[in-house]
Parts: sequence; C-alpha cells; structure tokens
Amino acid sequence: MLMDKYIDLNNIWEKVYTNVNSTGISVDDFITYIEDNNWFDIEPVIKHQDEHDIVLIPSEKVEEIIKNSTIFLKRKFGDKKEQVEELLDMLNGKLPKTAGYFKKYSRENHLKYQQRIHILDFIITYINDEIYTINSQNMEHILMIFTNEKSKATGCIFADFLNWLTEQRITKYKKICIMRGSRDGLSHRKYAYGFDMYMRLFYLLFSENSLEENRLYEMIADNEKSAVALLFLSLHMICALRDEDIKCLPHPKLMDKPDKVLDSIRNNNISDEDALISVEKILREIDMLQPKPNKTSRYNNIPYIKLFIPESIKVHFGKLFSAAEAHFMKSEQKRAYYIYPVKSYEEFDEYLWEDIAEIFWEEDYSTRRMNKTYMQFIQNYVDYDLNNSATIGEHPIGYMFASFARSHKVSYAEFSKMTAVYLQDQSVSGHSMEYIARQLEERGVCSFVVSEMLEMTYGAEYKKLTMSEQTKIIEELGLNSYEIENTIITYENSLNNAVKVAEEIMTIPEEKRKILVNIALSNIALGTAVSKNKDVMCVMTAMGKDCHYKDRGNCIGCEYEILTKSTMYTLSAEFNRNRKLLGKTENPMLKQKYKTILIKSILPAMNEIFTWIKEKKGTDKVLELEKVVREVTKNG
Repeated sequence: MLMDKYIDLNNIWEKVYTNVNSTGISVDDFITYIEDNNWFDIEPVIKHQDEHDIVLIPSEKVEEIIKNSTIFLKRKFGDKKEQVEELLDMLNGKLPKTAGYFKKYSRENHLKYQQRIHILDFIITYINDEIYTINSQNMEHILMIFTNEKSKATGCIFADFLNWLTEQRITKYKKICIMRGSRDGLSHRKYAYGFDMYMRLFYLLFSENSLEENRLYEMIADNEKSAVALLFLSLHMICALRDEDIKCLPHPKLMDKPDKVLDSIRNNNISDEDALISVEKILREIDMLQPKPNKTSRYNNIPYIKLFIPESIKVHFGKLFSAAEAHFMKSEQKRAYYIYPVKSYEEFDEYLWEDIAEIFWEEDYSTRRMNKTYMQFIQNYVDYDLNNSATIGEHPIGYMFASFARSHKVSYAEFSKMTAVYLQDQSVSGHSMEYIARQLEERGVCSFVVSEMLEMTYGAEYKKLTMSEQTKIIEELGLNSYEIENTIITYENSLNNAVKVAEEIMTIPEEKRKILVNIALSNIALGTAVSKNKDVMCVMTAMGKDCHYKDRGNCIGCEYEILTKSTMYTLSAEFNRNRKLLGKTENPMLKQKYKTILIKSILPAMNEIFTWIKEKKGTDKVLELEKVVREVTKNG
C-alpha cells in the first residue's frame, strides 16, 4: 500500500532526465534543485531495502516536481536556442503583444540567447499585463524586482528594451533613465580594485563549486577565447606580470596531439601527471632562461620574471596552459603568442559567463589596476624577518586565497567569511600552525629538517614522519656492495642531520625558541630563506643567521639544506650530467670524483625528497613526481 501512495525518487528523476534531454545534466543537479526548494514542503519517506535507501515522494506532489524540475533544469542545461523558443511560446500564450515586441527587439539588437532567457523568464514570472499598459509607478517596482533578481548588465538591457518600446508605440510608463556607472569613463582606472571584487574573482576562477557549475573545463576545451581569457585572468591572481610579459611566457609541453589533449580536458580525464608536465615545463624554462620584464629588458641588474604556482592549483593551471597551447597549435591564424589579453565586458560575457562579465560591466578589466591590487595585498600583509625588516618573496596572499577556494565546496559567502577570518587572525596573532603547514605544502617543501622543526615546536599537532625508507641505488652506476652500503650509510646520515639541527635549535632558551622557529618556518614558507642554490633553502638564513660554510659553493649535502619538489629538477639535471661524465671518462680519479658527487650529495638529497613524499603523500605521488621530472628534463 505504501508504494501506491508514494513514488520512488529515481523514477521521477528518469522522467525529468528524459524531458530535459541534455547529456550535461546529472542526478546531483536534480537533487540539488529539490533541496534548494526545501523538497517542495514535503517530508520524503526513507525506506531501507537491500542494503540501500529508497527515497519516496507523495504521489500528489510528483507532477509538480517533474514540471518545475524540468523547467528549471532545461533553462540551466538545455540548448539555449530551444529554451528561447520555448519561453517565447510561453510568453506568446500569456502576453502575445509583448512577446512580438521582444522578439523584434532581440533580433534588431542581436541579443545573446542567455540574455533573452533571463529577460523572458522574468517577464513570464512577474508581469501579468501587456508591458506597455503598465504605469510608471508600477514599472519602477518591477525594475526594482528585476535588479534584485538579475544582474546589473541584464537590467540595463531590460531597461533599454522598455525605452525602445516607447519609440514603437504609446506606453503608460515614461522613458527610463539607464544607470551605466562609469562604463564609458575613466574615473576609477588608476585605482586598485576593491577587496570584495578580488575575492569574488578568486572564487569564480578557482572554487570547485564554480568550476563544476560553469563546466569550466568543457568551456576551455571547446573555445580558444575562453581558454585564453581564463588563463589570463587566473595568472593575475597569483602574480603581478604585465601584459607583454604574460604574452612571452614559455610554451607548455603537450603529451599528446592537440585534439586529443582538448578531448581529455573536455571529458575531465587528462592525467594529473600530464597537467603537471605542462606547467612545470614553463616554470623550469623561466628558471633557466631568466627572461627580463619586457618594459625594463634593456637595463642591467633587473630581476628576471618569476612565476610561482602553488602546489594546490598546479594541476588546474596545467589544464589551462594545455588548453591554450592546444588551441594555438590548431589555429590556422599565425599568431605570435598563445596567451594574449582578454579584457572587455563583451568578451567575458560571450566567452566566459555572466558572473565574471558582471564584475567588469562598469569598466573593462585593467591589468594595471589588478597588479596594484596584488601589490597592495603584499604591502598590507607583509611578513618580517628576525630584524623586524619586511620580507617580500613570492608573497602567499594570492595563492592562499586560491588554496582556500579549492579546499572545500563552499558558497562565495562562506569563502569570503573564511578568508576574512584568516586575514584577521594573521594580523592579530601572527602565523598559526595551520597557516605555516599550508604554506609549506604550497611551496612543495620536502625536508626532514623542517619536519623536525614542526615536531619540535608543535608536538602532537604535527605528526612526526617515520624515516624507514632506504636508498634505492640506480643500477647504471655500477656500484659494488661496499659502495652501496656506503651510500645507504650516507643517506641515513642525511636523515640524522635533521635531528642534529633540531637539537641545535633546542639549545635556544625556551621563551625565544618557539618565536624564532615560527619566524624561520614562515620565512621558509615565503621562500625568503635563500641559499646558494636556486631551488634549495637554508635553515640558517631562515633564522636570520649567517651561512656556516661561506667558502662552500654548493648547498646540496649541507646539514642546513631545505629541499623542495623544485630541487628535484636541479638534482635530476646534475645526476644526468655527472652520470654521463662518469661513463665517458677513463681517468680513475675523475671516476671516483663523479661517483662521490653522486653518492654523497645528489642521491641522498633525491632520496630524502622521495622518502618524504612517500611517507607524507604515498607511493603514487612519488611515481607522479618521477614521471613529471623525467619528462620535463628529458631534453635538458
């Protein structure tokens, strides 16, 4: 009897899916819609059956749910042209004169389908009389509702339609003044963007909610301009490069033909390894070539362009770079660059989505303003070294926001609140354990020394790494048993050095120790703990102290070294170079020299990184790093 009064929700979903007739829709979209509408004020019945639950809906509500769900999901996921035709038919049945006028206006003004959908949906929902019969007072009320329901940009189009109608026939309402803000002016161009705008753009570009809702990867795979626009905007969220410098960024490496790469992005089955190879190739080439900013390239002693992409969004950026490069390779147009500025409201509206376009309705996107915004964050949330001097490396503000956005499926309001709390916390109480751990993760730190420092300072808050992994010696070296044993001993010594350094720090009086270690960890997280090697950091400089080995030209093998994932590229290059030299020389002394370098310096450092990653992230991440490093350095 129960099943006579109730219908299985799965059966309802099957009917809705058939009605909507779109491959882009999923059952999650259907459930989300029902939940957002509070299950249409009913209490579903949950029945346990065959080790799973069945959700039952009262029979009298089924028709209403199917009808409303179909309408909503068709508008969201269905073919836009078909949606417009259906809405026009609905409006024609309700207000035939208004439907005729809007159809003519849309055609004359070349309205996009999405714009037509928004306006038609509103008219059908809120207006019950032919639109020209509404007086000025009631029209003001209607416009107020429209402003609350729809975007500002669409509101201007609706108002323009109303004004256009006054020129076609007599209307009871007077002509409407359209507020366009400063869209055609220059009043705000020299100023930085506001905090809320910056946060909103971060959320739209990086959050899981936004990426899924807007089907971002399908978008960038299907359209070159979409791929370039998203990459262009996203880069400005994590760096302050000028347009000319972004245009000259190195090309990524594609692991397949352009069409296949785009298909894999579209279907969301591109591997993390392939995405990482794409982006790491760019980063390594920047490090090797050290290009100067275009504007200052003719001057000496100018720092070269730097691009730091945090670990949490490297795969995402890899997909953006890969999509832009694949479109570039497919293009029949002979363009000089695969990335180029996309800045206008019209472009964002056509090639991205309304939420992003809306931000730039009043004024087109300005790289200068965005770079000023980024630099202001650096100034406002600057960090300090032991001498209370400001330290600025690749500042974490930008990528911290990106990390937050990618961490959870949250709404913009939740994301904004979370970020505000984080900023307040850091400005009041200094860097927390959570902050430091997140920063070290984003920078790719893989160091037992740092692990010991975290363990020493935070104890139970930070799980101590085990150090059980033994060295794996590559067979091509031709090492004998004695040499293998010696290598293992050397490697174990490198791990023991971490404990030694931590014990050395423990000699600092307790009341100062935690403060100094926190500062050191923060400097490591910021990338300001510089060493003599580009991809290696130093415990001593992190703590504001001088190098213990000033005459030493290389930091690899030093007990104070701090290794990162980026170090692997340097180590791999040195490994290959020394191995080739070892194979070519017949001189016994040179053979011993190259073996010693490999055994006592390079291999222990490589294995520390691999061991750390295995203990912390698992074997899969070790294999992933091996593949990425191998591909990126293959021809280096």
